[in-house]
Amino acid sequence: IKAAFTTAENETTEFANTKDGDSRLARVDAVIPAGVRPLAEVRAALVDALKQRRTLEALQKVAEKVVAEVKAGKSFQEAARAEKVEIVAVSQPLTRQAAMQGALPQLGAAVYAAPEKSVVYAPAPVASPVLLLAHVERVVRPDPKTDTAALAQLRQTAESMIINDMVQA
Repeated sequence: IKAAFTTAENETTEFANTKDGDSRLARVDAVIPAGVRPLAEVRAALVDALKQRRTLEALQKVAEKVVAEVKAGKSFQEAARAEKVEIVAVSQPLTRQAAMQGALPQLGAAVYAAPEKSVVYAPAPVASPVLLLAHVERVVRPDPKTDTAALAQLRQTAESMIINDMVQA
């Protein structure tokens, strides 16, 4: 990014290496002088952003109430119903790979960090404020002594990740 800010208009930067080991370059098509945009120009976007932020904050409060009610002993369904939360999916198994590679990696990460019988939540990756809740009913851990297929898959995944890390280094 620094290179882009020191490059003249209609010029291209030199290749620059990132911390990730990638190479990047940028073309500067126009230089727009710094300044404050008129309120009339940004008002609608500011109002929308503020509404979304307040809605997400309100949704987080609802989610925290559901979490607290489940911790206090209510079922997830009772707690959700009490807070008028719509349940759209029930008892769907989730593998670690599907959780991290799916459309909801934040929720997947929260699910896999949570203990059994807990409720977690994360914002949905959509334009409108939506909060997703998940109830971790149980965690199924494969037994490496009896589930040789799962063990083989785990080894393969670990080896691939190690090789990938070594190639990128």
